[in-house]
Amino acid sequence: MLFPPFGPYQGTPVFEVQLRSNDAGDLLSFKYYDASEDAILDVVETYEFVINDILGDVIDPVLYNIGSACGENTLNWEVDPGLYEFPATIAGAIVLYDGVQMGEECDLFAAFDADGNVRGVGLMLFPPFGPYVNTPVFEMQLYSNAAGDLLTFKYYDASEDLVLDIIETYEFIINDILGDVIDPIFFNIGTGDEECVDDDAAVAPFDCAGAVASFGCDMAWGESTIGELCPESCGLCGGGDIEGCMDDSSCNYNPDATVDDGSCLQNDCDGECGGSAVVDECGVCVGPGAIYVCGCEDNRGGNPETGRCSDQ
Repeated sequence: MLFPPFGPYQGTPVFEVQLRSNDAGDLLSFKYYDASEDAILDVVETYEFVINDILGDVIDPVLYNIGSACGENTLNWEVDPGLYEFPATIAGAIVLYDGVQMGEECDLFAAFDADGNVRGVGLMLFPPFGPYVNTPVFEMQLYSNAAGDLLTFKYYDASEDLVLDIIETYEFIINDILGDVIDPIFFNIGTGDEECVDDDAAVAPFDCAGAVASFGCDMAWGESTIGELCPESCGLCGGGDIEGCMDDSSCNYNPDATVDDGSCLQNDCDGECGGSAVVDECGVCVGPGAIYVCGCEDNRGGNPETGRCSDQ
């Protein structure tokens, strides 16, 4: 840190930095440590290394800005190593989405515990050698307080502003080292659930549509049911519309329903959902009603069989 005795920035902090590299074109990023806040801050600008390059001077310096080049399209995934006793390391990992290697600017790869706490955040590397030269390979330091801790992973695709689940999990081993940039481990974006599709061949000589139309979904077919072999035709796959009662005042309200099918019911006076019990004109559930001239007040004295009032 310099304080020039002359020029437009006289008496103010101007930095001089010697940069080193083994190759032209090396991409360098910058960070700034604010001692008063004990905080490490990202710098927006980067620098592509040029051999023997000279940038700026105390009269006309280059300017660097603290902040994120990702703007709002990023997430605050951070881990506090001080909260955990033991480390493990992913020294090389590749994230795939339908076989395509992921790793664009501002993307994030992180590990989480069962409570959603961040246990590690990946550093995106571009190895200058090996089978994955100049492609995104992640390095991640993992933290835990116990061996056997089960960690899950998520990937943030900044270009789509989407958080994506990773199929693989990791059972924590103290001081473990997984992969490297030459032989990385692979993580796949997805849920791990099997694809929900009809198996027409399994219900030959029918197809699923014909089998369901002819026999229904509950009929046994070999060691399975038609519903298990034809989940799509039987409406058993998730993600589609769910029919049901959408009136939350109804006794058969379905909070998962997305389409109201007109099935909403109410409790009858006897507490049965959709029951037929009603209150008579005298206010009695399943009562005999007013007994002719006896009316409601003298109901007990009436004879519902003869319709006569009792002599009292």
